[in-house]
Amino acid sequence: MIKEIQIINYKSIVDLTLELGRFNVIIGTNGCGKSNILEAITVASASHQRKLDTEFLLNRNVRVTEPFFMTNAFDDVEQNDGHMYYVVIGNDGQYYNIGFNLIYYEKTKTWINLLEGSVLRPNNVMNQQGMNPFAAVVEEFASFLSYRPVENLLREMKDSPIYPLGIRGEGLMQYLKTISTNEDYRELFLKINEGLRMLDWFDGFNIPDGLLSNEYKLSIGDKFLKDSLHYFDQRSTNEGFLYLLFFLTLFNSKDTPQFFAVDNIETSFNPGLCQNLTKYFVKTTKENDKQVILTTHNPFVLDGMDLSDDEIRLFVCRRDIDGHTKIERVKYREDRKMSLSELWMSGLIGALPDNF
Repeated sequence: MIKEIQIINYKSIVDLTLELGRFNVIIGTNGCGKSNILEAITVASASHQRKLDTEFLLNRNVRVTEPFFMTNAFDDVEQNDGHMYYVVIGNDGQYYNIGFNLIYYEKTKTWINLLEGSVLRPNNVMNQQGMNPFAAVVEEFASFLSYRPVENLLREMKDSPIYPLGIRGEGLMQYLKTISTNEDYRELFLKINEGLRMLDWFDGFNIPDGLLSNEYKLSIGDKFLKDSLHYFDQRSTNEGFLYLLFFLTLFNSKDTPQFFAVDNIETSFNPGLCQNLTKYFVKTTKENDKQVILTTHNPFVLDGMDLSDDEIRLFVCRRDIDGHTKIERVKYREDRKMSLSELWMSGLIGALPDNF
C-alpha cells in the first residue's frame, strides 16, 4: 500500500505531502486544489509509463492546458523547468523514490521526463527471496486512475479507451455483459446485485439472454411494479442507479486498479445513501485490498467514516494566504461530541468558504 506521496510545483501546489491510509477522503472549497492533487498523481503515473502525450492524459481526467498553467505561477516561488517530484513509501517504512523532472518540449507539443526512470533508496533493495519489495507498490502507483463518471456515458454503450472501465463511465455495459456469462465472475455479479439493494425499490438485475454481440441491455427489477412491467432497462432508470452500479463495479472488480480515486463521489446520491455508501466502500476497499482517494462536497459522506481506524483518513484541503494548496489531516478525537458532518458545516474543521 502507498503510504506517502509528495507533490512539488503542479498548478496550485508548491510543495505538498499526502500521508495516505487505505480509505482517504479529501474535502475543501471549490478551487482549493483537490482535483489538482488527483491530477498530479495521474501525471506521475503516466510519466512512469512514459506516456505523457495529450491524448493519454485527457483520457485520464487531466485538464491539459498551456504549459505555463501546468506549473505554479506564484510570485513568491522560484520558477524552474522541472515541475514534479514524488516520494512513495512502502508498507515496511522504507522509501521508494520515483523522480520526475518534467518539461514541455515545444517541437513535439508534449511533456517529457528528463530523469527517465526511478531511483531506489536504499539502492537495489532485495528481500530474502531476491525480489524487489517495492515492485508491487510501484505497480499500484503506475496503474492509478482518477474516475469522474458522466451520466450519458454510463447509459450509453460506448467503448472504453481503458479496460474495463473508462474514467467517465465508458465500458460499463460491455463489462457487465462479459462477466454475466463468466463463472469466474459470479461472485462479483452477486456482490453488485447485493450492493444495489441499498436502493429500497431495487429487486435485482440481470443481462437478458439472446443479445446480439453488439447489443447491451440491463433488465432492472423494481419491486413496486406489477409483474408485467417488473423490469426496465438502463435507458429508463434514474441516474443515481447508474452511478451506484458503476461504483459497485469499480470497488469490487479484480480487473479495476488497486489504487484509484473518485472525484466528487456524492454525485446524484441523497444524504442518507451517501453515509451508507461510505461505510460500504470502506468495507469493500479492505476486503478487496484496494486503496482509494475520494473527494466530496457532501458532509454526509463523512458520517460513514470511523476515524478511530487509522486506515480511514480525512483531509481538509485549502489555499493559504499566498494561494498555495495545503492539506491537513483531521485526527480522531475521543472527546468529539458532534458528527463529522456537523463539524464541517459549523466551520470547525475548515473546508468552507470564508464568506459562508
